[in-house]
Amino acid sequence: MGEGEGARAGAPADDAQLTKAAMAQAVAEGTTAGMPGLAHATERNARAAEGERKARGTRGGIHREDELDLYIARGCNTLSVEACEGITGKEFFDSLKRMCANSKSTMRDIRWPALVTNRIAYAFATLSFGSGPHDLSVADCIPARNEDFDNYRLPDDDKLEPHQRAVTHMQTWFKRARCEIQKLESVMGTEHGAQRREALDHLEELHENDPDEFPDD
Repeated sequence: MGEGEGARAGAPADDAQLTKAAMAQAVAEGTTAGMPGLAHATERNARAAEGERKARGTRGGIHREDELDLYIARGCNTLSVEACEGITGKEFFDSLKRMCANSKSTMRDIRWPALVTNRIAYAFATLSFGSGPHDLSVADCIPARNEDFDNYRLPDDDKLEPHQRAVTHMQTWFKRARCEIQKLESVMGTEHGAQRREALDHLEELHENDPDEFPDD
């Protein structure tokens, strides 16, 4: 068998050695011919990905992709982050809660507006915002008072708390939306806040000027 025939040079010797990185490199270099383990490895990786999807909503379901998403949202660490700067992933999930429990003066200094629940920590670790079962919604962003921070204790476990009931009063919704923006600024960079506040102010103005079109409840 001549050079370049059958299993080419540089190809993984067997299925066990075929990592995702090696697979990607092999495809890029055109060296997949003669890889008997390719189909098996692809199937194995698909099963692993399915397992990861099932784990979403848990601390263990925070993945490398989530770390990269937060890193990118922070402008690759070029934006003005106030909370857990340079920290992502599971470490961020833990650190944000510890910050609320052990660094109350820092929380006040950065004007962090709400107690840190598992749902809040998970949402910012994974950038999960909306109405999905693992997301953070505006209704979940309840402003806290100073005494609430004084009495804060770390959650007993890592389970996400149930969603808060949907907000039915417009002024309450505006207040919680501002709370969410303030948290987002602290975690992702203060540069993210201006456009969001502008949009929220515009919506509030529409509500005030035309309450029939934008009712209070």
